[in-house]
Amino acid sequence: MSSDNLKSLFGGKELTRRHFHTLLASAGIVAASTRSRLAYADQKQLEVFTWANYDQKEQYAAYMAKHQQAPSFSILTENDQARAKIRSGYHPDVVTPTENYVPFFVKDGLLAPIDTTKLTHWDEILKPLRDQNAAAGPNGERYFVPWVWGTNGVVFRKAAAPEYVDNPTWNILWDPKLKGKIALRDAPNATIIPAALIAGAKDPYDLTDDELKAVGELLRKQRELVRFYWTTEAEVQQALSSGEIDAAYGWNSTYAGLKERNVPVDYLVPKEGMPIWIDGFSLVKGGTADEQLKYDYLDAVLSAETGAFNISKLYYGSSNEKSFSMVSPEILARLGFDKLDQIMKHGLWAKAVPQATLRKMVALHNRIKSGF
Repeated sequence: MSSDNLKSLFGGKELTRRHFHTLLASAGIVAASTRSRLAYADQKQLEVFTWANYDQKEQYAAYMAKHQQAPSFSILTENDQARAKIRSGYHPDVVTPTENYVPFFVKDGLLAPIDTTKLTHWDEILKPLRDQNAAAGPNGERYFVPWVWGTNGVVFRKAAAPEYVDNPTWNILWDPKLKGKIALRDAPNATIIPAALIAGAKDPYDLTDDELKAVGELLRKQRELVRFYWTTEAEVQQALSSGEIDAAYGWNSTYAGLKERNVPVDYLVPKEGMPIWIDGFSLVKGGTADEQLKYDYLDAVLSAETGAFNISKLYYGSSNEKSFSMVSPEILARLGFDKLDQIMKHGLWAKAVPQATLRKMVALHNRIKSGF
């Protein structure tokens, strides 16, 4: 029953929290069992700072079932923008950074540690993601729980390069027989990380000057084979669909979109390593909502049901391992998630690139594109 209906029943009086319980008791209703919205009237509404598409009601259904009040959402557009806004005094309760940016949030003292013993779904999280704690505090504190993820691999037309179906390697993007039929994403990570893996770099996210020199030589050889560097997913999907190109650096969502149109492509999980981006949740230091609300929200979004929604409707991988068994094999295959074991084995989880290395990577990428 709504509060307006209750006011009508009891003479139109304003209902304070105390009046509400008194009236329910007189009507023989146990208010505590309903945990109604009015029972939380004196609590601050949970505030979540997150990306677009991460505020779907299906993603926090369990939270709503418990609290009958949706969190307040603010939409972020860039990790650096989110960090700057929190640093300047904005204190939401929860923020959704990309994992490789979390160390910068921690360095700035913006996050509070997360007690995973309070998360009922923590043991259901994929082990490689649970084991990953790139932004750990001095005593192993965890400042980030993984939630959704996506892969960066190679989408290719099987008829043009059938030998790579059972030989998944980044070398396909250096194959001379595909000259003029290759597209790369116009981003330093998308060109340099695969080349670093081919070159055998110790850490593709923190390259030495000698490793960068070797990567540059590989990229110059590759440039002679490349038809174009793409900037939008629609652009590369169209080129693969029309046959303009036969192989491209792409995402699992790139592959999924082509499979929906019955384009005869496959998705390659490179044995040298597959870069994976991860978005997840962190607690913001200074957030003023009740602690229980924060953990109830984290529990809701980490559930297998939420993960299944993210996979089937939004094309994101789930951190909850149980989610994959709740989605049809057809959908998993279309997204490339039928190769989950391969992805977990060869997944190269993204991490922060040191600023000095990043500047060199950007400069190298731009030189290669400019013909130098």
